[in-house]
Amino acid sequence: MGCRCNDITKCTSDIFKINEMKSLFSNTENINFSVSMELQRLATNCMTTFSCVNMMELMSEEKKLNKDMTELLPNLVKKCEDKIEQLKSQKRSMEIEDIQYHRKHHH
Repeated sequence: MGCRCNDITKCTSDIFKINEMKSLFSNTENINFSVSMELQRLATNCMTTFSCVNMMELMSEEKKLNKDMTELLPNLVKKCEDKIEQLKSQKRSMEIEDIQYHRKHHH
């Protein structure tokens, strides 16, 4: 069993990067939701302002186009969270190994 300082540093860096990805996916999820809400608001305004023939079609088209994204984003956030937990657990093990290694070799 050797020194794990480098591995711990890399692991910390990976956790940080995946956390950033998770934030991006979460933000995209929020933006995605806002776009849907804005479109519905637009459709409602449109219907109260003038007779809009294809607004329902437009809304259902947007929902269809957006379906993949809406389903995908929460899964991506979850995958990031799972990976972060896995890496944190690995990091804890490495830190224990590292402490033991340095105790043995520095006394």
